[in-house]
Amino acid sequence: MNPRLVLAAILLALALILGGVLAVRLTTPPPPPPPQASAEFTLPEPTEAAVQIRHRVAEGETLSTILDPWGIDAHTLRKDALASYDLSRLRVGKHLSLNVAEGEEEVGELRYEMSEDEELVAIREGPGWVARVERVDWQTRTTRLSFTVERTLWDAAIGAGLRAADIMELARIFESDVDFNTEVQAGARIDLVVDRLTRADGFEKLGPPLVARFENAGKTLIATRFVAPGSKPEYLDDEGIRRRGAFLRSPLEFSNVTSGFNKGRYHPILKTRRPHMGTDFGAPTGTPIRSVAKGTVVRAGKAGGHGNYIEIQHDKRYRTSYSHLSRIGVRKGETVSQGQVIGAVGSTGMSTGPHLHFQLWIDGKLVDPMSAVLPRFERIEEQHMAAFIAERDRLRALLDGGATVLSVD
Repeated sequence: MNPRLVLAAILLALALILGGVLAVRLTTPPPPPPPQASAEFTLPEPTEAAVQIRHRVAEGETLSTILDPWGIDAHTLRKDALASYDLSRLRVGKHLSLNVAEGEEEVGELRYEMSEDEELVAIREGPGWVARVERVDWQTRTTRLSFTVERTLWDAAIGAGLRAADIMELARIFESDVDFNTEVQAGARIDLVVDRLTRADGFEKLGPPLVARFENAGKTLIATRFVAPGSKPEYLDDEGIRRRGAFLRSPLEFSNVTSGFNKGRYHPILKTRRPHMGTDFGAPTGTPIRSVAKGTVVRAGKAGGHGNYIEIQHDKRYRTSYSHLSRIGVRKGETVSQGQVIGAVGSTGMSTGPHLHFQLWIDGKLVDPMSAVLPRFERIEEQHMAAFIAERDRLRALLDGGATVLSVD
């Protein structure tokens, strides 16, 4: 066969194939454009039942980006609700609900989760909105919780269903008696009677402990929550003595002791034996530091090797100091309350890393802050004792399992 004819046939076949592919490509319709959010949303017909759209605020979202697709003027809503809450301050992770009533075609109510206990409610009224703040209704169920420390109190409490805020609350109850940074041992056990609170949307949390028993290192501590008429809630031991003493055991809520009170300690920077007349708490830079008791700031500023330094006088007998701070939050002459944040952990002055150096003087003499005997508060007023004893006995029966733990609606 003639080679030229063969080559021509091959080229013709290739042309037909490529032409067919091109024709297919040209005749195939392009994919439809992605759907766009409508600036005006209306239901196609009156609803037969109420509708609720629950939206979780995501990173980068604003009130307008959330509400525009639903035909809601975000500017008008924010302006009308401003006296109750500024809706431009939406927080990531919070929920916003849009409610359409039965037989209606547009959103008539908006609810925003301001906190776990409060929400903003905005009701459509004509062209505008009427807003108010409402307390969340919780269903309350009283229950018992128990857990044993194997590694750390924190791990054991999280495993038992407590959140970080619950653990902090528990630590505050006993913090005048126990340093939770150093004194909690493996095998420590905690028993609680507490209200489990459930919201309409299913979210759950724990209320403050009603009674707590803490067994640690052969010692048992009991704390019963009691509210005297006209007073704030407080925790008392079995004799009616307030659990919160005049001094906290530690200026940090949770940390670890890196160096204790030691008159013969080897100094890591000076490379010599030098008394360490205080306690070092290791913690990240910026960790809040609390005044362990009420007092007056007698010094606040630079202090040589102590770096940023605060010294507080607590009545005539007691004085404390706080060294190496990254930030000082009080001034000389200022009166501070027990537990007030006065500064933050740092590494200023003669320091090898972020920590707090804490010192305590009693009658002008430096003593070990972790072992010193510190003053306590006294018993509650006699006129409240009968009511406290009744509450103590009621809750103790629940704690010990001798009575049914009731659900309260």
